[in-house]
Amino acid sequence: MPPTDANDPKAHPYYGKTLAKCVIGEALGRGRTSWVCRARHEKLGRDVAIKILTGEMAELAEIRKNFVDEARALAQIDHPHIVKVTDVVEDDGHLCIVMDHVAGETLQDRMKGGGALPVRKALRIAHQVAQALAAAHAEKVVHRDVKPANILLVSGTDEVQMVDFGLAGPKSLAKRAGTPLYMSPEACQGKRIDEKSDVYALGVCLYQMLTGELPFWGKSVRAILAAHIKGEFVPVSERNRSVGADYDDLIKQLLVTSKGYRPTAADTVALLEPLVAGGTASRGEKRKSGGSGSRSTRGPRPQKKSGPSKAIVIGSVVAVIAIIIVAILATSGGDKPETATVPGSGATPDTTPVAPPPPPKKDPGEDAFRLAESWAAANHGDWDAVAGHWREMALAHPGSEWADKARAKATEAEERKAQEAKIAEDNAKREAREAKAIEKRKPLDEALKVYDFARAAQIAGSPGMSNLPGETIQDWRRRKRRIEYLKDEFLKQLNEGLSGRPYTADYLKDDAGHDEIMVEANAEGVVTEASGLPRRILWSRVPADRIWDFMKKKLVRTSSLDGCLFLAILAQETGIEKTPKLQYETALLVADQQMARELFREYFDFE
Repeated sequence: MPPTDANDPKAHPYYGKTLAKCVIGEALGRGRTSWVCRARHEKLGRDVAIKILTGEMAELAEIRKNFVDEARALAQIDHPHIVKVTDVVEDDGHLCIVMDHVAGETLQDRMKGGGALPVRKALRIAHQVAQALAAAHAEKVVHRDVKPANILLVSGTDEVQMVDFGLAGPKSLAKRAGTPLYMSPEACQGKRIDEKSDVYALGVCLYQMLTGELPFWGKSVRAILAAHIKGEFVPVSERNRSVGADYDDLIKQLLVTSKGYRPTAADTVALLEPLVAGGTASRGEKRKSGGSGSRSTRGPRPQKKSGPSKAIVIGSVVAVIAIIIVAILATSGGDKPETATVPGSGATPDTTPVAPPPPPKKDPGEDAFRLAESWAAANHGDWDAVAGHWREMALAHPGSEWADKARAKATEAEERKAQEAKIAEDNAKREAREAKAIEKRKPLDEALKVYDFARAAQIAGSPGMSNLPGETIQDWRRRKRRIEYLKDEFLKQLNEGLSGRPYTADYLKDDAGHDEIMVEANAEGVVTEASGLPRRILWSRVPADRIWDFMKKKLVRTSSLDGCLFLAILAQETGIEKTPKLQYETALLVADQQMARELFREYFDFE
């Protein structure tokens, strides 16, 4: 048995097992539906990462399908900044994705200490992420959960590897959101998301890298989503004074609330390239380099041969002014002013030293405040310790403005602790609700597998059934209407098609004889007859694609609006096709378009 300590990377149910020809090692991370572990591939003789769909999730057809879709989406993309999938294996009931192992840390780990990353480093990381997303989007794959925890930094470098396309899939799939702190406004509103949503999440990550803070925050998930939708945030240059205002425009483009005005990932690559190559510098960098302008590269002009040059005249004037200023500064109490000697004047130098002005007094409270700021940045996230440190600093400098500022910082740290605790509590409640909702859906999925649409409709309409994670209430209501429709139409369409027609049973079952004729269909299956003897083919013995192919080619008229709608709903609920859009487009051709649109909108989220 593995250890039970939750902080021990070996304390997981797969440690030491051999799955997909890999000996499973310590856990690298865990999601809602899977474990990700380091493993040793026995045949290849090298370390890999393996993602294992958890046992209870592996039993759900939809989750399994999404899991395999993730692997296929990643396998078709060969890009230096996207982790490479090498195999997809089902072993001993466990569904596994084998990937290259990337030694390093996540961007989230890199930023754990608090504070912003150096500007150039942040830009290089964002540029590589944008390149990875552009490659994925070119293959019609949307990540749907871009965040620092899914951005790996290769050990010893700033080289990026994008991981965990766990919510990824073709962009036409149902809405799946992501992590609230990085969700786009359209995802927060339950609208369909696409490639532009990934770009928005990248904008949030870049803002966080440049400032050490998130652009949108709230005391609850609802408040965070509302902040994204509202779209108001403090400009980068105000959060981090060392960053130039030029970056404010870049962030505004990435975080614009209307995705129609948001750049694509490929556009973002183009926007970042000149900055990564050494474009606009931060304010601090400009000061170090002596200004933003460039010096002329032309050689010196030839001097005139006769007459005093401008440089000599100006030098003489400066020398005279210097003598006057030094004489004035030297009169510090005596009747005789101290003199200074100008080189070349012939005067005897006065060696009496001129006393420098006294340095300005510095408030010790300010020094203590600055040290406390550095300490708090290094311990970012440990809010109890940070708040205590600020309060100690305030007690050590009573009555000063810095003590007041320290107390305000302590209050801020305590509020952040409360906020994060509330978010963690909300997340735990949400995960519990999600697990409960998935559990309640199991009987529904089982009923649909055997075409028992009457029982499925009863389950769907029972108290307590609700939408699953990533599914809006409107989507769930449409699905209930689709199931109710099949309850009324499935057996009716099948029996009307079979009436008076000698279709042989081998359309549904390969081992049926050519003399076995389908007679009728009922809730248990299809009644057949061979040589006058009744038989039965149970629905559990009929693959979904066989009944779909038979009804589409033999029984249902695709030249009618009703036939197109029936096939679209059957395809959707039996999982035959990812989208029933083909039937919808056929309906637009064979029927009145306005009527077809209105009818399909009752059951699908089209247009």
